[in-house]
Amino acid sequence: AMRCAVGPMFFPVRRTRVPPAVAMSDVMEAKPAMREASMPKAAIPIVSAVAMPAAGCWPGERPTPVTARSSTSSTATSTLGYTYTPGSARATTSTTATIAFTDGNSAGTNLSQSVAATITGSAVGPTYQSSIRGGAVDTPTVKGTSGSVASAGSTISFGTVGKSQSQTVYLALQNTTTDANGGNALLTDLTIDKYTITGVNASAFSISSIGGSVITEGGMLLVPITVTGTSLVGTLNSTLTIFTDESVALGGAGDTFTYALTAYSVPEPTSLAVLGAGLAGLASFRRRRTPRG
Repeated sequence: AMRCAVGPMFFPVRRTRVPPAVAMSDVMEAKPAMREASMPKAAIPIVSAVAMPAAGCWPGERPTPVTARSSTSSTATSTLGYTYTPGSARATTSTTATIAFTDGNSAGTNLSQSVAATITGSAVGPTYQSSIRGGAVDTPTVKGTSGSVASAGSTISFGTVGKSQSQTVYLALQNTTTDANGGNALLTDLTIDKYTITGVNASAFSISSIGGSVITEGGMLLVPITVTGTSLVGTLNSTLTIFTDESVALGGAGDTFTYALTAYSVPEPTSLAVLGAGLAGLASFRRRRTPRG
């Protein structure tokens, strides 16, 4: 899902990677480091070697050569691969790979020459954001990492709901990243892996299945969350956690976002009317039976 060559490259924050490549050839083709030189067309065999960059493509890391051919013939091209491992934060990093031609140079002779190729990698990824439909942004202020669950960082309130009656709130999930992905949408897609509802009154809350949903850059997913009143009178509390692949490889166990769900359950209106009529009748009966002083 990732590529790297001489020039700007794009990689997801801690996402699955493919070795980037630095292409090199003999002096007749001059790719890529000697592109602008004037090249003779005589067939001169070139033996090439590559020196590791002094610093890796990311702080504390070194790129790893994947493939290398020891020589190139006229008009042939050799490819050297480097593995780029982004860190956990968005950033762009460059490093230099020194390519040593031991038998050939841009002047068209068999003398040695070293050229430098700059390798640039950018760590990119999706950005999770949520809001109640028609309301302000309510993305949890804290989040879990690597699939772990953090405490609730936002509250979704359903208000009052009658017994056996349902009320639905729509949670809008968005991918608000503005990272350039180099034409590879997989680097900035946001996957909603799964969700869980836990807590004392978890059975009173339900949500449409959203596991495996992918939100593209700038896209939105509308998630209905429903609460159903119970026979109990009082507050219903539960916790909703949404698991995403933010900060990791596409589809991996990344950041999690937890919401406190709350509603107040009351008897249904007909029950209240019957109860009210019964209490009124009892009060009238007691007044009739009360002896006069």
